[in-house]
Amino acid sequence: MFAIYFLKPENRSTLDALKNDDLIGRQSIVTKDAASLDFKEPGLIVMVEGSREAIDAVDAKFGSLMEKLKKDRSDHLYAILKDEEKKADEGMGFLFG
Repeated sequence: MFAIYFLKPENRSTLDALKNDDLIGRQSIVTKDAASLDFKEPGLIVMVEGSREAIDAVDAKFGSLMEKLKKDRSDHLYAILKDEEKKADEGMGFLFG
């Protein structure tokens, strides 16, 4: 399960709080500059991938500081982020294979 959020620059410290949370910090958290994903507004894209309990905790604790993206946009961004991850893994395999 995953959820993708938009984090405004003024709330950047939220990212540290996410990573330091006991439950949420154990999940996979990926960040990407929003501009690199064609967002007009400056900020970060934050993908949290893990348990339903962790996603619910993100929503409850940090939902007022980050905008949760709608399903269609989240699905599109998830595919892009996973494709980039796959290409990076393949590149490392090529280097160390």
